[in-house]
Amino acid sequence: MNAWQIVALLGCVIIVYAWIFRRKQDSHDPAAMMLEVEEILDQFVTDMTERNDKLINQLAKLRQEHAEERKGWQMRMQELEDRIAELEQRLSSGTGEQTGSSSQSPGKIHERYKELIELKRQGLSEDQIVRQTGMNHGEVKFILQLASQEENGR
Repeated sequence: MNAWQIVALLGCVIIVYAWIFRRKQDSHDPAAMMLEVEEILDQFVTDMTERNDKLINQLAKLRQEHAEERKGWQMRMQELEDRIAELEQRLSSGTGEQTGSSSQSPGKIHERYKELIELKRQGLSEDQIVRQTGMNHGEVKFILQLASQEENGR
């Protein structure tokens, strides 16, 4: 039994005892008192049973929800693992192409990011370029730095 059940039971016993003690002073019919005590205890047991049933139902519902949530997370994790495997495969198969492309032509940044560089030439700030292109701020800043280095290197 849990501590709260023991406290509740002890409280009920005290109430019943006080009630019986009061009844003793009022009447001396032990059979009537026993009948009333039995009724009170039956009511107490019924209430405790109902509460326990509610608690069991809540726990079953929580268990079901937890199982569904866990299943969803497992599916998401599997999707991510599949995606990681696909990206790793792409990376391993495309590694030779990437190393060769970085050493090809010095104007590569300008060719790949014409729109971004044109927006900078039009006088837009980095924040405005970020909002207009939807790219990350760090990415825009990095590309613009590479483009300026490329121009200085020419």
